[in-house]
Order: sequence, then C-alpha cells, then structure tokens
Amino acid sequence: MTKLEIRNLSYSYDKTDVLHNINIAIENQSINVLLGLNGSGKTTLIKLMVGLLTAMKEQIFINDIDITSLTAKALSKLVSYVPQDISNDNDFSVLNYLSFGRMNTIKFYSSPQKADYEKVITIAKELNIAHLIDRKMNELSGGQRQLVVIARAVAQDSEIVIMDEPTSSIDFQYLDKVIKYLKILKERGKTIILSCHNPSVPLLLNSNVIVLEQGGLLTHGLAREILTLESMKKIYQCELTASENLPYKEVSLCPIE
Repeated sequence: MTKLEIRNLSYSYDKTDVLHNINIAIENQSINVLLGLNGSGKTTLIKLMVGLLTAMKEQIFINDIDITSLTAKALSKLVSYVPQDISNDNDFSVLNYLSFGRMNTIKFYSSPQKADYEKVITIAKELNIAHLIDRKMNELSGGQRQLVVIARAVAQDSEIVIMDEPTSSIDFQYLDKVIKYLKILKERGKTIILSCHNPSVPLLLNSNVIVLEQGGLLTHGLAREILTLESMKKIYQCELTASENLPYKEVSLCPIE
C-alpha cells in the first residue's frame, strides 16, 4: 500500500530549477533515506512534503489526498517534521517543548493534559532522554537537542515522520539510539523519510534509498542492492574503496536486520 506519492514534481526558486519531474511512491510502514550531493534538492523536497513550501496542485499525495487541499492542522496529523537547523536560543524546558508536539490533538485555547505529558515522558524514556525533562533547550548539547526534537515529532503521533539531516550533528552513541528507534517506529506502523549525507545510514537500516542528482531522481530502491562501491563513486563523484581494501579495520555500528 502506498502511503505517500509524488507525481511529476518540479520546483523553482526565483526561476532557478531546483527539482524537476520527481516521481516517487513511498510505501506504508517503510524507512526511506534521501541521499545526494549538497544542492541536489533533498531539503527542498522535504520542505515540499511537509508543506513548508507549496507544490503545485496534484503533485504530492498522502493516502491519495492532495496535500495542498489540507489545512495546516490536518496535515500535521499526517506528517511530522524534524528540521535540519535546530535553534539553540530558546529557553523552554524540554518537557514543555515536547508537549508542543501534542498541539494538533488539543482543542483551540486548551492546554496539554495529564495524558499528553505522560505520552511525551514515555517517548523521552524510549530515547533515553527522560533525565533531560527539567533542563532548558538552550542548555543541551547538539546531540541531546537533536533527540529532543525527534521525540517531539514522534509525540505528534502522525502517520509519517520526515527528518532533514537528523544524524548530522550526533556522535556514535546518539546515532545508535536514532537508528534503533527508527526501526521501532517502523514496527509501530510509521512511515519514515529522512535525508542524510552518510550512505552508511541506509545500509545500517537495511532501508530503501532515494538518490537525487542535480534536482532529478537518479535511482531508488533497496539500499543494500543500490549502494554498491561503483554506484557510490558515481553518486559522490570521488574515489572510494571498500573496507576490505583498507589497511585498518573499519568500525561501524551494528546493522539493523
């Protein structure tokens, strides 16, 4: 069953083409990683999928619904978003920040209830950040703040979770947590879409991969079938070598099977 479908999508900034003729069908309960060089269109595509940029009518569909026909609140029940740039200048407590993820379920002029706080605390525990609940967002490290923003997106309880570079500023410890949690979300029925620069991420996840090149769709499919040494040389336009050819033992996180 297809959850999200992109049909003949093109987009321009000030008459400069950024995306052209993108066609992708993303299945329900799957993990999908966007790869491509800087400037290939990954962030623009993500912003179009979450409604931060407006696509033309009948180009992006969720559950066969044109997203341009949805209100912001209706779309927020279908899609949650983890941005690439996370501000470090707000002084909200982590608990209050996480509760913002529940706002699409709360009536106008109402406040989060006990059940909402219990839900976000449960998610914080799953990501091992419950000890940060009383801290302020601007007191956290970049990796800690990244996990909190992911937790807020999960608290939104949308069908699709879309993340722009969620692994860019985190070390192995946090990356391991994120990788394992993505699998948990998939098993709970969520559809995950994320962009990253590290081709090891979709390989670790055993996920689907969507490769963009100069605003177009280069290829898509199962990462462990598509991301060969030769294909990655073409994608990243540089010389690469396989781990068995290295004069040292390459260290990696354990792959998700």
